Amino acid sequence: MDLIQGKIDKFNKKAATDEKLAKELEGVVRKVQFDIGDDVVYKCILQNSRINDLQVGSFDDPDMRVVSDMDTLTLVLKGEMSPMKAWATKKIRIKASIDDMLRLRKFFS
Repeated sequence: MDLIQGKIDKFNKKAATDEKLAKELEGVVRKVQFDIGDDVVYKCILQNSRINDLQVGSFDDPDMRVVSDMDTLTLVLKGEMSPMKAWATKKIRIKASIDDMLRLRKFFS
């Protein structure tokens, strides 16, 4: 959970200082859910050009859903595996619109 929260904090700092990113996120509201196996589920909301703190739990109907095991997600969040490689090898699945997938890419970078 700490790694995901760390990425959220980094993303929020970037959105606060990057005018282009902030403008792109303007008016966007998305429910994001991370399903990490063994019934471990976290959720957060992207709203007002920032992501709120990570919480334990799920949404009834998330806009973006990241499904993976903890080992793979850890490698991706630490930068030891690219998100594209994890996706191509089906170690991470993303259920979202193409626009939302591009937003997630910015989160993972």
